[in-house]
Amino acid sequence: MIVTSEDPKRLGRNPMPAGVEVRHRDDLPRSQAELAVTPGVTVLIHDQECAAVQRRKRRRGLRPQPAHKVLINERLCEGCGDAGRSRTACRSSR
Repeated sequence: MIVTSEDPKRLGRNPMPAGVEVRHRDDLPRSQAELAVTPGVTVLIHDQECAAVQRRKRRRGLRPQPAHKVLINERLCEGCGDAGRSRTACRSSR
């Protein structure tokens, strides 16, 4: 069982059960790959603030605006994931 979080120190205040590892959200892809090859039942919990709450905080000036945004044309998207991996436009939308 792996728990990923933007702020792992916050989760570290409470003792986790044996076998539960807390990691930073930057380790999410590695954690997913690791659990994918692990036999048996695995659990991945991603602890993150709700997107709606983040938007409200941005409108109120309580949270910084993101450095960039990715807009995906759903009619052209093939679901390859390229748009989420880089700041460039998806190949299928060109």
